Amino acid sequence: MEIAAVREEMNFLREEMKALREEMTNQREETKGCKSEVTNLKTEMKRQKEENTALHSEVVRLQQAMVEERSTRQTVVEELRQEVRRLTAPFGRLQGLVPREQEEGVETQVPLDRAQVHELEDRLNQALVDQKRAEDDLKESRATNSATETKLRETEARNEDLLEQTNASLKKRLHEMERTLDHERSSSKDKDEVIKRQLEEMQQQKEKQQALMNTKVALDAEISAFNKLLESKNTRLVQPPTMGIKKLCFPPGLSEKSLTNILQNSEGMEELTVTAPSDSTGQWVRLLPPSLRKLDVFGPGETGESVTVPKDRQLDHGLDVVIKQAGEDVINQLASELGQRVTSLAMFNKWRCYGQVIGCPRVTAGALQRLLSALTGLEDVTLNGTLSGAITDASLAALHGCSQLRVMQLGDSVYQCTDIPVTAVSRLAVTCRKLDWLSLHAKQELSQTVLDGLVEADLGKRDDGKPRTLRFNVPGAVYDKLSKPSNTGNIKVVRDAKY
Repeated sequence: MEIAAVREEMNFLREEMKALREEMTNQREETKGCKSEVTNLKTEMKRQKEENTALHSEVVRLQQAMVEERSTRQTVVEELRQEVRRLTAPFGRLQGLVPREQEEGVETQVPLDRAQVHELEDRLNQALVDQKRAEDDLKESRATNSATETKLRETEARNEDLLEQTNASLKKRLHEMERTLDHERSSSKDKDEVIKRQLEEMQQQKEKQQALMNTKVALDAEISAFNKLLESKNTRLVQPPTMGIKKLCFPPGLSEKSLTNILQNSEGMEELTVTAPSDSTGQWVRLLPPSLRKLDVFGPGETGESVTVPKDRQLDHGLDVVIKQAGEDVINQLASELGQRVTSLAMFNKWRCYGQVIGCPRVTAGALQRLLSALTGLEDVTLNGTLSGAITDASLAALHGCSQLRVMQLGDSVYQCTDIPVTAVSRLAVTCRKLDWLSLHAKQELSQTVLDGLVEADLGKRDDGKPRTLRFNVPGAVYDKLSKPSNTGNIKVVRDAKY
């Protein structure tokens, strides 16, 4: 019920946050519209100022033109007046050639051209009329200019007032929006803290539920294991549940404590298939009974079938260990606890189960080296081809301490070796003097390189003084393509009968 309430509260908070975001988006759109309106007003004011500037320039030009026209007309009028005076005056007086006392005689001698005088008078009158009209036009232009300037001042004042009002309104709205945003941010922060706290509580609840589920699975697995033990034919009421059982398979999910409780009374057990506990510390490895002859170990959470060792490679002593899908922690625990007890080792990082490829995290070269260094009693070693990245000079050199090593297999028919140190293989063949069987599953080129290295190596002699002979086993498809040495040499190339 609490989880449902928390989820409802979270849904409500999400809806509220969505509504707040929509409101903020609308407010931003309104602010954008106001900013656009202010921009338009500024553009209009700029245009009007440009028009006023143009009108002022035109008025100045008209004033200058009127002044020039007035000056020109005054000059023309003055010239006309002088011409009229000259024509209406007596000829001798105008020329300054006849004395005053002789003017009357000259007037009678020089008749005046009245038509020309009338024409000059008309021209003078027309010039005066034009001058009067020009003065009226100038007064009208001045009045128009004054009205335009008055209108411009009124428009500028009105625009400034409108701009100030708009700016004040926008600032007020912006302040209100900022205050609303701050409030919403504070509220959102509080809600985020509530959501975070509720999520943490939910995560804690999930972890508790997961822990309970893991406990339940472990208990169910333990109960199942005990039921199987109780149903075994070899179970005796007078013996602990596991005593007398030869072969046992533990299902995955058991804790190390449950596994150790079972193994404490496992005397007489010979074969064991077990999935390493997820909380494994290696204690269960120390409790393996001395009678154990075969151990199949899977990594935590993994399971599968036991691997059957071929009859020609089964040993009548020691412990056969098969490691499948195990990580570095499990490998280190086995290396630390098993020691010389192990005589046969097979490792698979990937393998097929019911047609499916099963894999685990990559086995490192360091983990493989530590394991091989610890198991000094090895006589038979198989390394699956998926371990090619871990098969290095150092990991193969770790086998130099296995003085009883007789059989070595690298790769198999499903997963061939793709990258192995050829020189390290030759050194291994020379150092491990009891090694007489080397099986390699690889492509023809790599197989040929390994074969050439073995042929060039000096295998020395056996303990009885006879020259050593090493059988080099390869699949039939590769065998047909190899350049094989002479049968009289120390290396005998053998076709694998199975492949």
